[in-house]
Amino acid sequence: GSINKAFDLLLEHDLRVHGEILLRVRHCLLTTPGNAGKIKEVRSHPQALAQCEGYMNRQGYTAVTWYDTAGSAKDLAAKPEEGVAVIASRLSAGTYGLEIVETDIEDIASPWYSTFGSPDYYHVSCGFPGDATSTNNAIPFDGDGFAGIAMYGDTGTAYVREYLHGKLKFPLTAGQFYRVTFYVKPVNNSVAGWGYAINNIGMHLSNDPLDTIPLDKVLPYKPQVYAGDPVVAESYWSAVCGVFEAKGGEEYITIGNFNDDAGTDAVPLLGATGPQGAYYLVDYVEVVPNDLPQLPKDTIICTDQRIDVTIDEPDVTVVWNDGFTGKNFIITKPGTYSATISSPGCTYVDTLVVDPANCVECKMYIPNAFTPNGDHINDLFEIKASCAEDLVEYHIMIYDRWGQKVYESRSINQPWNGGDFLEGVYVYNLEYTYPLYRQTQTLSRRGTITLIK
Repeated sequence: GSINKAFDLLLEHDLRVHGEILLRVRHCLLTTPGNAGKIKEVRSHPQALAQCEGYMNRQGYTAVTWYDTAGSAKDLAAKPEEGVAVIASRLSAGTYGLEIVETDIEDIASPWYSTFGSPDYYHVSCGFPGDATSTNNAIPFDGDGFAGIAMYGDTGTAYVREYLHGKLKFPLTAGQFYRVTFYVKPVNNSVAGWGYAINNIGMHLSNDPLDTIPLDKVLPYKPQVYAGDPVVAESYWSAVCGVFEAKGGEEYITIGNFNDDAGTDAVPLLGATGPQGAYYLVDYVEVVPNDLPQLPKDTIICTDQRIDVTIDEPDVTVVWNDGFTGKNFIITKPGTYSATISSPGCTYVDTLVVDPANCVECKMYIPNAFTPNGDHINDLFEIKASCAEDLVEYHIMIYDRWGQKVYESRSINQPWNGGDFLEGVYVYNLEYTYPLYRQTQTLSRRGTITLIK
Protein backbone atom coordinates (compact mmCIF):
# COMPACT_ATOMS: atom_id res chain seq x y z
CA GLY A 1 0.00 0.00 0.00
CA SER A 2 0.93 3.65 -0.06
CA ILE A 3 3.46 4.94 2.48
CA ASN A 4 2.74 8.64 2.98
CA LYS A 5 6.16 9.35 4.45
CA ALA A 6 7.81 8.04 1.30
CA PHE A 7 5.67 10.38 -0.82
CA ASP A 8 6.64 13.31 1.41
CA LEU A 9 10.32 12.52 0.95
CA LEU A 10 9.92 12.46 -2.83
CA LEU A 11 8.53 15.99 -2.66
CA GLU A 12 11.38 17.19 -0.45
CA HIS A 13 14.17 15.86 -2.70
CA ASP A 14 15.02 16.07 -6.38
CA LEU A 15 14.14 12.47 -7.23
CA ARG A 16 12.16 10.96 -10.06
CA VAL A 17 10.17 7.70 -10.21
CA HIS A 18 11.48 5.45 -12.98
CA GLY A 19 9.29 2.39 -12.35
CA GLU A 20 7.81 0.15 -9.70
CA ILE A 21 8.38 -3.32 -8.33
CA LEU A 22 5.47 -5.44 -7.10
CA LEU A 23 6.72 -7.24 -4.02
CA ARG A 24 4.77 -9.64 -1.82
CA VAL A 25 4.96 -8.50 1.79
CA ARG A 26 5.13 -11.38 4.26
CA HIS A 27 4.62 -10.56 7.91
CA CYS A 28 5.42 -12.86 10.83
CA LEU A 29 4.35 -12.78 14.45
CA LEU A 30 7.47 -12.93 16.64
CA THR A 31 7.99 -13.16 20.38
CA THR A 32 10.60 -14.22 22.91
CA PRO A 33 11.08 -17.99 23.38
CA GLY A 34 8.43 -19.57 25.63
CA ASN A 35 6.03 -16.64 25.36
CA ALA A 36 3.86 -17.82 22.44
CA GLY A 37 0.86 -18.87 24.51
CA LYS A 38 0.71 -15.66 26.55
CA ILE A 39 0.48 -12.98 23.84
CA LYS A 40 -1.89 -10.08 24.51
CA GLU A 41 -0.09 -7.08 22.98
CA VAL A 42 1.50 -6.78 19.53
CA ARG A 43 3.89 -3.98 18.52
CA SER A 44 4.94 -2.87 15.06
CA HIS A 45 4.97 -0.05 12.54
CA PRO A 46 1.45 1.40 11.90
CA GLN A 47 1.54 0.19 8.29
CA ALA A 48 2.33 -3.38 9.33
CA LEU A 49 -0.38 -3.30 11.98
CA ALA A 50 -2.88 -2.09 9.37
CA GLN A 51 -1.83 -4.82 6.95
CA CYS A 52 -2.52 -7.44 9.65
CA GLU A 53 -5.68 -5.89 11.10
CA GLY A 54 -7.90 -8.85 10.26
CA TYR A 55 -5.51 -11.31 11.89
CA MET A 56 -5.17 -9.09 14.97
CA ASN A 57 -8.94 -8.85 15.38
CA ARG A 58 -9.44 -12.60 15.08
CA GLN A 59 -6.81 -13.26 17.74
CA GLY A 60 -8.03 -10.50 20.05
CA TYR A 61 -4.60 -8.86 20.31
CA THR A 62 -4.08 -5.21 21.28
CA ALA A 63 -2.10 -3.23 18.69
CA VAL A 64 0.64 -0.88 19.89
CA THR A 65 2.35 1.46 17.43
CA TRP A 66 6.16 1.25 17.17
CA TYR A 67 8.58 3.25 15.11
CA ASP A 68 9.68 0.35 12.86
CA THR A 69 9.00 -3.35 12.21
CA ALA A 70 12.61 -4.49 12.62
CA GLY A 71 13.00 -1.97 15.43
CA SER A 72 10.12 -3.52 17.36
CA ALA A 73 11.83 -6.91 17.09
CA LYS A 74 15.18 -5.48 18.18
CA ASP A 75 13.68 -3.70 21.19
CA LEU A 76 11.70 -6.75 22.36
CA ALA A 77 14.80 -8.94 22.13
CA ALA A 78 16.79 -6.38 24.16
CA LYS A 79 14.06 -6.04 26.78
CA PRO A 80 11.76 -9.11 26.85
CA GLU A 81 8.23 -8.57 28.21
CA GLU A 82 5.73 -11.29 29.00
CA GLY A 83 2.61 -11.20 26.81
CA VAL A 84 4.25 -8.99 24.17
CA ALA A 85 4.90 -9.91 20.52
CA VAL A 86 5.88 -7.98 17.38
CA ILE A 87 5.10 -8.06 13.68
CA ALA A 88 8.26 -8.23 11.62
CA SER A 89 10.05 -10.32 9.01
CA ARG A 90 11.45 -13.83 9.23
CA LEU A 91 14.91 -12.26 8.90
CA SER A 92 14.29 -10.20 12.03
CA ALA A 93 13.50 -13.37 13.97
CA GLY A 94 16.86 -14.88 13.02
CA THR A 95 18.75 -11.65 13.60
CA TYR A 96 17.41 -10.98 17.10
CA GLY A 97 16.82 -14.54 18.32
CA LEU A 98 13.01 -14.37 18.47
CA GLU A 99 10.57 -17.24 18.06
CA ILE A 100 8.29 -17.30 15.01
CA VAL A 101 4.77 -17.85 16.29
CA GLU A 102 3.02 -17.67 12.90
CA THR A 103 3.94 -16.71 9.34
CA ASP A 104 2.01 -14.96 6.55
CA ILE A 105 -0.38 -13.18 8.92
CA GLU A 106 -0.97 -10.25 6.57
CA ASP A 107 -4.46 -9.65 5.22
CA ILE A 108 -3.84 -10.42 1.57
CA ALA A 109 -7.50 -10.20 0.55
CA SER A 110 -9.50 -8.93 3.49
CA PRO A 111 -11.98 -10.11 4.74
CA TRP A 112 -10.70 -13.49 3.53
CA TYR A 113 -8.20 -15.47 5.56
CA SER A 114 -7.03 -19.02 6.30
CA THR A 115 -6.25 -20.80 9.57
CA PHE A 116 -3.89 -23.40 8.09
CA GLY A 117 -2.32 -24.23 4.76
CA SER A 118 -1.38 -21.49 2.32
CA PRO A 119 -4.22 -20.54 -0.07
CA ASP A 120 -3.08 -18.47 -3.01
CA TYR A 121 -4.35 -15.07 -4.06
CA TYR A 122 -3.99 -14.26 -7.77
CA HIS A 123 -4.24 -10.59 -8.67
CA VAL A 124 -2.45 -8.38 -11.19
CA SER A 125 -1.83 -5.55 -8.72
CA CYS A 126 -0.14 -7.81 -6.16
CA GLY A 127 2.31 -9.13 -8.74
CA PHE A 128 0.94 -12.67 -8.81
CA PRO A 129 -1.62 -12.87 -11.64
CA GLY A 130 -1.01 -16.56 -12.33
CA ASP A 131 0.27 -18.20 -15.50
CA ALA A 132 -0.21 -21.19 -17.79
CA THR A 133 1.06 -23.58 -15.12
CA SER A 134 -0.32 -22.21 -11.86
CA THR A 135 -3.80 -21.14 -13.03
CA ASN A 136 -3.98 -22.34 -16.65
CA ASN A 137 -4.11 -18.61 -17.55
CA ALA A 138 -7.53 -18.29 -15.96
CA ILE A 139 -9.36 -14.97 -16.25
CA PRO A 140 -11.34 -13.86 -13.16
CA PHE A 141 -15.04 -14.61 -13.25
CA ASP A 142 -15.58 -11.13 -11.84
CA GLY A 143 -13.28 -8.30 -10.80
CA ASP A 144 -9.50 -8.48 -10.96
CA GLY A 145 -8.51 -11.49 -8.87
CA PHE A 146 -9.40 -14.87 -7.41
CA ALA A 147 -8.16 -17.41 -4.88
CA GLY A 148 -6.76 -20.91 -5.23
CA ILE A 149 -6.91 -23.77 -2.69
CA ALA A 150 -5.92 -27.44 -2.53
CA MET A 151 -8.95 -29.70 -1.99
CA TYR A 152 -7.87 -33.30 -2.53
CA GLY A 153 -4.81 -35.49 -1.99
CA ASP A 154 -2.96 -37.43 0.68
CA THR A 155 0.55 -36.81 2.00
CA GLY A 156 0.64 -40.09 3.90
CA THR A 157 0.21 -38.39 7.28
CA ALA A 158 -2.64 -36.00 6.48
CA TYR A 159 -4.97 -35.05 3.67
CA VAL A 160 -4.14 -32.17 1.35
CA ARG A 161 -6.69 -29.56 2.32
CA GLU A 162 -6.89 -25.76 2.41
CA TYR A 163 -9.87 -23.64 3.34
CA LEU A 164 -10.97 -20.08 2.67
CA HIS A 165 -12.58 -18.29 5.61
CA GLY A 166 -14.53 -15.05 5.60
CA LYS A 167 -17.04 -13.06 7.62
CA LEU A 168 -20.40 -11.83 6.36
CA LYS A 169 -21.42 -8.20 6.78
CA PHE A 170 -24.46 -9.22 8.83
CA PRO A 171 -25.52 -12.39 10.69
CA LEU A 172 -28.22 -14.46 8.97
CA THR A 173 -31.82 -14.40 10.20
CA ALA A 174 -33.40 -17.55 11.63
CA GLY A 175 -36.04 -19.11 9.36
CA GLN A 176 -35.05 -17.11 6.28
CA PHE A 177 -33.91 -18.87 3.13
CA TYR A 178 -30.66 -17.79 1.48
CA ARG A 179 -29.08 -18.48 -1.88
CA VAL A 180 -25.39 -19.37 -1.75
CA THR A 181 -23.32 -19.22 -4.92
CA PHE A 182 -19.61 -19.32 -5.62
CA TYR A 183 -17.67 -20.16 -8.78
CA VAL A 184 -14.85 -22.68 -9.15
CA LYS A 185 -12.50 -23.96 -11.81
CA PRO A 186 -10.04 -26.90 -11.57
CA VAL A 187 -6.35 -26.46 -12.39
CA ASN A 188 -4.61 -29.05 -14.58
CA ASN A 189 -0.95 -28.83 -13.57
CA SER A 190 1.17 -31.97 -13.97
CA VAL A 191 4.23 -30.23 -12.50
CA ALA A 192 2.52 -29.72 -9.14
CA GLY A 193 0.53 -32.97 -9.37
CA TRP A 194 -2.84 -31.25 -9.73
CA GLY A 195 -5.06 -33.12 -12.16
CA TYR A 196 -8.18 -34.41 -10.43
CA ALA A 197 -11.70 -33.05 -10.58
CA ILE A 198 -13.75 -33.69 -7.44
CA ASN A 199 -17.20 -33.31 -5.92
CA ASN A 200 -18.00 -32.14 -2.36
CA ILE A 201 -16.66 -28.63 -2.97
CA GLY A 202 -18.79 -26.82 -0.46
CA MET A 203 -19.49 -23.92 1.88
CA HIS A 204 -20.21 -24.20 5.60
CA LEU A 205 -21.85 -21.27 7.38
CA SER A 206 -21.37 -21.03 11.15
CA ASN A 207 -21.97 -18.73 14.08
CA ASP A 208 -18.31 -18.87 15.11
CA PRO A 209 -15.07 -19.09 13.12
CA LEU A 210 -13.87 -22.60 12.26
CA ASP A 211 -10.36 -21.99 13.55
CA THR A 212 -9.40 -25.50 14.69
CA ILE A 213 -6.61 -27.40 12.95
CA PRO A 214 -7.50 -31.13 12.85
CA LEU A 215 -4.67 -33.64 12.67
CA ASP A 216 -5.83 -35.02 9.33
CA LYS A 217 -6.43 -31.46 8.01
CA VAL A 218 -10.11 -32.18 7.16
CA LEU A 219 -12.58 -29.88 8.90
CA PRO A 220 -15.33 -32.19 10.29
CA TYR A 221 -18.37 -30.12 9.38
CA LYS A 222 -21.29 -30.61 7.02
CA PRO A 223 -21.54 -27.85 4.39
CA GLN A 224 -25.00 -26.42 3.75
CA VAL A 225 -24.17 -26.11 0.04
CA TYR A 226 -21.86 -28.36 -1.99
CA ALA A 227 -21.25 -29.79 -5.46
CA GLY A 228 -22.78 -33.25 -5.72
CA ASP A 229 -20.82 -34.21 -8.85
CA PRO A 230 -17.16 -33.66 -9.76
CA VAL A 231 -16.59 -30.20 -11.25
CA VAL A 232 -14.66 -30.98 -14.44
CA ALA A 233 -15.01 -27.87 -16.66
CA GLU A 234 -11.60 -26.27 -17.27
CA SER A 235 -12.59 -23.74 -19.92
CA TYR A 236 -15.19 -21.86 -17.87
CA TRP A 237 -16.18 -21.17 -14.28
CA SER A 238 -18.77 -23.51 -12.76
CA ALA A 239 -21.27 -22.35 -10.16
CA VAL A 240 -21.65 -24.20 -6.87
CA CYS A 241 -25.09 -23.09 -5.79
CA GLY A 242 -27.80 -23.96 -3.29
CA VAL A 243 -30.61 -22.64 -1.12
CA PHE A 244 -30.78 -23.29 2.62
CA GLU A 245 -32.76 -22.17 5.66
CA ALA A 246 -30.71 -20.29 8.27
CA LYS A 247 -30.87 -21.35 11.90
CA GLY A 248 -29.95 -17.79 12.87
CA GLY A 249 -26.70 -16.06 13.75
CA GLU A 250 -24.54 -17.56 11.01
CA GLU A 251 -21.94 -14.97 9.99
CA TYR A 252 -18.76 -16.93 9.14
CA ILE A 253 -18.25 -18.84 5.91
CA THR A 254 -15.72 -21.55 5.10
CA ILE A 255 -15.10 -22.90 1.58
CA GLY A 256 -13.34 -26.19 0.84
CA ASN A 257 -13.72 -29.98 0.85
CA PHE A 258 -15.12 -31.22 4.16
CA ASN A 259 -14.76 -34.93 3.29
CA ASP A 260 -11.74 -37.21 3.40
CA ASP A 261 -10.43 -38.72 0.17
CA ALA A 262 -12.42 -41.94 0.62
CA GLY A 263 -15.62 -39.90 0.81
CA THR A 264 -14.77 -37.80 -2.25
CA ASP A 265 -15.37 -38.75 -5.88
CA ALA A 266 -12.30 -37.92 -7.98
CA VAL A 267 -11.91 -38.22 -11.75
CA PRO A 268 -8.80 -37.29 -13.79
CA LEU A 269 -9.06 -34.11 -15.81
CA LEU A 270 -8.77 -34.42 -19.57
CA GLY A 271 -5.11 -34.96 -20.48
CA ALA A 272 -3.93 -35.03 -16.86
CA THR A 273 -0.58 -36.76 -16.37
CA GLY A 274 -0.04 -38.63 -13.11
CA PRO A 275 -2.60 -36.67 -11.06
CA GLN A 276 -2.10 -36.76 -7.30
CA GLY A 277 -4.47 -34.10 -6.02
CA ALA A 278 -7.06 -31.44 -6.82
CA TYR A 279 -6.55 -27.68 -6.80
CA TYR A 280 -9.40 -25.26 -7.53
CA LEU A 281 -9.67 -21.57 -8.24
CA VAL A 282 -12.48 -19.79 -6.37
CA ASP A 283 -14.19 -16.50 -7.27
CA TYR A 284 -17.35 -14.42 -6.81
CA VAL A 285 -18.92 -15.61 -3.55
CA GLU A 286 -22.53 -14.65 -2.74
CA VAL A 287 -24.78 -15.24 0.28
CA VAL A 288 -28.04 -13.38 -0.37
CA PRO A 289 -31.73 -13.73 0.52
CA ASN A 290 -33.16 -16.38 -1.76
CA ASP A 291 -34.18 -14.99 -5.13
CA LEU A 292 -34.90 -18.37 -6.75
CA PRO A 293 -38.18 -20.30 -6.75
CA GLN A 294 -38.38 -23.07 -4.16
CA LEU A 295 -40.74 -25.83 -3.15
CA PRO A 296 -43.25 -25.22 -0.35
CA LYS A 297 -42.50 -26.34 3.20
CA ASP A 298 -43.04 -29.99 4.17
CA THR A 299 -46.73 -30.69 4.56
CA ILE A 300 -49.44 -33.36 4.96
CA ILE A 301 -51.97 -34.89 2.61
CA CYS A 302 -55.44 -36.18 3.48
CA THR A 303 -57.11 -39.18 1.91
CA ASP A 304 -58.63 -38.43 -1.50
CA GLN A 305 -57.02 -35.00 -1.61
CA ARG A 306 -54.29 -33.54 -3.83
CA ILE A 307 -51.56 -30.92 -3.63
CA ASP A 308 -50.68 -28.71 -6.61
CA VAL A 309 -47.13 -27.35 -6.74
CA THR A 310 -46.65 -24.66 -9.37
CA ILE A 311 -43.31 -23.19 -10.46
CA ASP A 312 -43.79 -20.80 -13.34
CA GLU A 313 -41.09 -18.14 -13.60
CA PRO A 314 -39.10 -16.80 -16.56
CA ASP A 315 -35.84 -18.62 -17.39
CA VAL A 316 -36.52 -21.29 -14.76
CA THR A 317 -36.75 -25.02 -15.54
CA VAL A 318 -37.84 -27.78 -13.17
CA VAL A 319 -37.23 -31.53 -13.39
CA TRP A 320 -39.02 -33.63 -10.76
CA ASN A 321 -37.68 -36.92 -9.47
CA ASP A 322 -40.07 -38.86 -11.73
CA GLY A 323 -38.90 -36.96 -14.82
CA PHE A 324 -41.88 -34.61 -15.04
CA THR A 325 -40.92 -31.17 -16.39
CA GLY A 326 -44.24 -29.32 -16.48
CA LYS A 327 -45.06 -26.13 -14.59
CA ASN A 328 -47.70 -27.74 -12.35
CA PHE A 329 -46.87 -30.91 -10.41
CA ILE A 330 -49.71 -32.82 -8.77
CA ILE A 331 -49.18 -34.83 -5.59
CA THR A 332 -51.86 -37.36 -4.62
CA LYS A 333 -50.12 -39.55 -2.06
CA PRO A 334 -47.56 -39.27 0.75
CA GLY A 335 -43.86 -39.46 -0.05
CA THR A 336 -40.62 -37.54 -0.52
CA TYR A 337 -40.52 -35.47 -3.70
CA SER A 338 -37.47 -33.72 -5.11
CA ALA A 339 -37.07 -31.24 -7.92
CA THR A 340 -33.99 -29.97 -9.73
CA ILE A 341 -34.57 -26.23 -10.16
CA SER A 342 -32.39 -24.43 -12.68
CA SER A 343 -31.98 -20.79 -13.58
CA PRO A 344 -29.13 -19.00 -15.38
CA GLY A 345 -26.06 -19.43 -13.19
CA CYS A 346 -27.56 -21.72 -10.58
CA THR A 347 -28.97 -25.24 -10.30
CA TYR A 348 -30.01 -26.81 -7.02
CA VAL A 349 -32.16 -29.66 -5.71
CA ASP A 350 -35.06 -28.92 -3.37
CA THR A 351 -37.07 -31.51 -1.43
CA LEU A 352 -40.66 -31.67 -0.24
CA VAL A 353 -41.79 -34.27 2.30
CA VAL A 354 -45.51 -35.08 2.31
CA ASP A 355 -46.74 -37.08 5.30
CA PRO A 356 -50.05 -38.94 5.50
CA ALA A 357 -52.57 -37.44 7.89
CA ASN A 358 -56.01 -38.12 9.33
CA CYS A 359 -58.16 -35.16 8.42
CA VAL A 360 -61.52 -36.47 9.67
CA GLU A 361 -62.76 -35.97 13.20
CA CYS A 362 -63.27 -39.14 15.22
CA LYS A 363 -66.88 -40.06 16.01
CA MET A 364 -67.82 -42.04 19.10
CA TYR A 365 -70.97 -44.19 19.10
CA ILE A 366 -72.04 -44.74 22.70
CA PRO A 367 -75.18 -46.72 23.64
CA ASN A 368 -77.43 -45.41 26.44
CA ALA A 369 -78.60 -48.83 27.67
CA PHE A 370 -77.71 -52.53 27.58
CA THR A 371 -79.24 -55.80 28.86
CA PRO A 372 -76.65 -58.28 30.20
CA ASN A 373 -79.14 -61.16 30.61
CA GLY A 374 -77.27 -63.84 28.69
CA ASP A 375 -79.41 -63.85 25.55
CA HIS A 376 -76.45 -62.57 23.47
CA ILE A 377 -78.48 -59.56 22.36
CA ASN A 378 -77.20 -56.23 23.60
CA ASP A 379 -75.38 -57.99 26.41
CA LEU A 380 -72.41 -55.56 26.47
CA PHE A 381 -71.87 -51.87 26.97
CA GLU A 382 -69.67 -51.53 23.91
CA ILE A 383 -68.40 -48.24 22.45
CA LYS A 384 -67.61 -48.01 18.74
CA ALA A 385 -65.32 -45.39 17.19
CA SER A 386 -64.72 -44.33 13.60
CA CYS A 387 -61.04 -43.97 14.48
CA ALA A 388 -60.69 -47.11 16.59
CA GLU A 389 -57.52 -48.27 14.85
CA ASP A 390 -55.87 -44.86 15.16
CA LEU A 391 -56.62 -44.10 18.80
CA VAL A 392 -53.56 -42.85 20.66
CA GLU A 393 -55.18 -43.05 24.12
CA TYR A 394 -58.49 -44.32 25.47
CA HIS A 395 -59.70 -44.23 29.07
CA ILE A 396 -63.20 -44.92 30.42
CA MET A 397 -64.44 -45.04 34.02
CA ILE A 398 -67.98 -45.99 35.12
CA TYR A 399 -69.54 -45.05 38.47
CA ASP A 400 -72.72 -46.10 40.29
CA ARG A 401 -75.25 -43.64 41.74
CA TRP A 402 -73.23 -43.36 44.97
CA GLY A 403 -70.05 -42.36 43.11
CA GLN A 404 -68.28 -45.66 43.52
CA LYS A 405 -66.17 -46.74 40.55
CA VAL A 406 -67.44 -50.03 39.19
CA TYR A 407 -65.46 -50.33 35.96
CA GLU A 408 -62.35 -48.93 34.27
CA SER A 409 -60.62 -49.71 30.97
CA ARG A 410 -57.93 -48.27 28.72
CA SER A 411 -58.88 -50.29 25.66
CA ILE A 412 -61.84 -49.69 23.40
CA ASN A 413 -61.79 -53.42 22.66
CA GLN A 414 -62.73 -54.29 26.26
CA PRO A 415 -66.52 -53.64 26.68
CA TRP A 416 -68.28 -53.73 30.08
CA ASN A 417 -70.42 -56.79 30.69
CA GLY A 418 -72.24 -55.32 33.70
CA GLY A 419 -70.88 -57.97 36.06
CA ASP A 420 -73.05 -58.67 39.10
CA PHE A 421 -74.12 -55.08 39.50
CA LEU A 422 -77.75 -54.15 40.05
CA GLU A 423 -80.08 -52.65 37.53
CA GLY A 424 -80.02 -48.91 37.42
CA VAL A 425 -78.41 -45.80 35.95
CA TYR A 426 -74.64 -45.52 35.86
CA VAL A 427 -72.39 -42.58 34.90
CA TYR A 428 -69.41 -42.85 32.56
CA ASN A 429 -66.43 -40.53 31.98
CA LEU A 430 -64.61 -41.09 28.69
CA GLU A 431 -61.43 -39.44 27.46
CA TYR A 432 -59.77 -40.32 24.16
CA THR A 433 -56.95 -39.00 21.96
CA TYR A 434 -56.58 -39.45 18.22
CA PRO A 435 -54.46 -37.91 15.42
CA LEU A 436 -55.93 -34.96 13.55
CA TYR A 437 -53.91 -33.25 10.84
CA ARG A 438 -50.36 -32.88 12.20
CA GLN A 439 -51.37 -32.92 15.85
CA THR A 440 -53.41 -34.98 18.27
CA GLN A 441 -56.87 -34.14 19.49
CA THR A 442 -58.04 -35.05 23.02
CA LEU A 443 -61.77 -35.03 23.79
CA SER A 444 -63.89 -35.91 26.82
CA ARG A 445 -67.40 -37.31 26.96
CA ARG A 446 -69.66 -37.71 30.00
CA GLY A 447 -73.04 -39.43 30.08
CA THR A 448 -75.30 -42.08 31.59
CA ILE A 449 -75.89 -45.72 30.78
CA THR A 450 -78.88 -47.75 31.99
CA LEU A 451 -78.26 -51.36 33.00
CA ILE A 452 -81.38 -53.49 32.48
CA LYS A 453 -81.69 -57.13 33.49
